[in-house]
Amino acid sequence: MDCRRLVCWPGLTGLAMLGALAFVPVAAEASPPCTVVAGGVRYPTLQPAVEAAAAGSTLTVEGTCYGDASISKQVRIVGRSNRRLGQATLNGGNSSSNPGSVIVDHGATVVIRAITITGGYNGICAPAGDPGCGGAPGDGLESTAEKGGGIFNEGGSITLTDSTVSGNVAAPSHHNSSIQTFGGGGIYNDAGSVTLDNSTVAHNEGLGKGGGIDNEEGSLRLDGSTVTENRTIGTDRGFGGAFCDPGGGIYNTGQVLLTKSTISGNSGGGQFCGGGGISNGGSFKLDRSIVEGNQAYEGGGIFNEGSGSLTLQRSTVTDNIGETQTAPGSTGGGIANAGALALDSSTVSGNTASQGGGIYNGGGLTLNGTASVIENKASEHGGGIYNLETHGATITFGAHWAGTISGNEPDDIFNF
Repeated sequence: MDCRRLVCWPGLTGLAMLGALAFVPVAAEASPPCTVVAGGVRYPTLQPAVEAAAAGSTLTVEGTCYGDASISKQVRIVGRSNRRLGQATLNGGNSSSNPGSVIVDHGATVVIRAITITGGYNGICAPAGDPGCGGAPGDGLESTAEKGGGIFNEGGSITLTDSTVSGNVAAPSHHNSSIQTFGGGGIYNDAGSVTLDNSTVAHNEGLGKGGGIDNEEGSLRLDGSTVTENRTIGTDRGFGGAFCDPGGGIYNTGQVLLTKSTISGNSGGGQFCGGGGISNGGSFKLDRSIVEGNQAYEGGGIFNEGSGSLTLQRSTVTDNIGETQTAPGSTGGGIANAGALALDSSTVSGNTASQGGGIYNGGGLTLNGTASVIENKASEHGGGIYNLETHGATITFGAHWAGTISGNEPDDIFNF
């Protein structure tokens, strides 16, 4: 058995993609005009305002600004909404022929407040003229942001407050004639720092990992925020025969802290894919947070890889589904665990899967405080917990555990 995985599937080959990316081109002329004010000067788009602004400046955005913006300095970008121009919006263009995202470079510190980031598309060709792209310099197919549909944070620091990242697409890109898939439909954080405060990441698509957010070796914090209705697509069995761990809402290999936040209604790819709401291969902690109504084959709510450390404190995992239309034998409706999982005064309830309706455990599971696994369902075994005991999986009850494992169907704990 692959210690990183919970279910081993032989014979994985090839590159699988499920159809075209779904997005609707936006007509720029139909939207409110854009005005960006920096240092008392008005600009028609964000990029020239950023270039002209001194480090530490505040840029005010009104209306809808189109195109991408690359930021390599410390700035504040503040939206000013009004009845005539509506919500302050940065719109990437929503087209493979006109890619656009907000790009934050190494060392830059960016604060975004009261802004909607939408229509972002990470582009398909880099560098321009690559034979694998079929493009040429100046043909409009150059990709400024190779990763991330809405935001690509390349080692910088971003704080989003009272903002929305919605309706963005992360597509495959071509590098040296080979297809690269990076994901992060809404946000791709590459070894940087991203903080969301009272913000929303919704309705984004990633062809790869992290429909909403892909956090690669970075730091991600959500406080009072929501990640909802995001999805990964075209990831049947994974690219190049690799296993599929896309994370419809969030994919993580770094450090994540969720406080008073909600991960809901996300879906994680096709058959054999893991983590409808969250896929974790790093360190992930949820505090007073909710994972609800997500769906994937392995870990409808959360998939915790063998390298992952996952802690839930005073949190809830509920009404998630381990299921796909084409693959039988789904595992872990609420949580599929192959690493280290600790439930501290948290509840796993109302989840469903073929095996392990509440939790499918192939690693180390620890229950502390009032941690409870209740009223989950499995169509085969392990309504509450399916424990791979023969593969070394363990369940540890803390010295002061006062929770319950009850009301699960067809059984509360199934040791295999």
